[in-house]
Amino acid sequence: MESIGDLIRNRRRQLGMSEEDVARALADVSGFAPTRTDVWRWESEYEGRTPDPQYLPYLAVILEVDEAALRRARAATKAARKLKITAPVSPAEVLASVLTEGTGLSPLGTTTGNTVGTVRSVVGTPKSGADYDQRASPPPPWIRTPPP
Repeated sequence: MESIGDLIRNRRRQLGMSEEDVARALADVSGFAPTRTDVWRWESEYEGRTPDPQYLPYLAVILEVDEAALRRARAATKAARKLKITAPVSPAEVLASVLTEGTGLSPLGTTTGNTVGTVRSVVGTPKSGADYDQRASPPPPWIRTPPP
């Protein structure tokens, strides 16, 4: 069975709506004041968050789905979490759910290597400009370069 988060996200995308659009529509029809962040939390099931039952009739109208399907998906999601059947959400999955397609952002290829402009010395403070990574900008003024 599809989780409540997947159901909301997939249906929202099929309708061409943003998380902000869903939050505004919910505020208009329900009188409650959910935010875009609330919708994101429901979709990603962040910390086990699901829409409160009072939102479900309004979500059904906005997303054009059967309210019973939303209730079943919410119950299944809650049960899976209680039984610890859920998979952990990685930071990359969270970013992918927040960023729209075509933003030009992608995960880093590596997390190792030198950082431009950093001091090569592992312990202590560099004593001369020669210890400073010359590929970057010149050393800060407090690092004296010895005369040649």
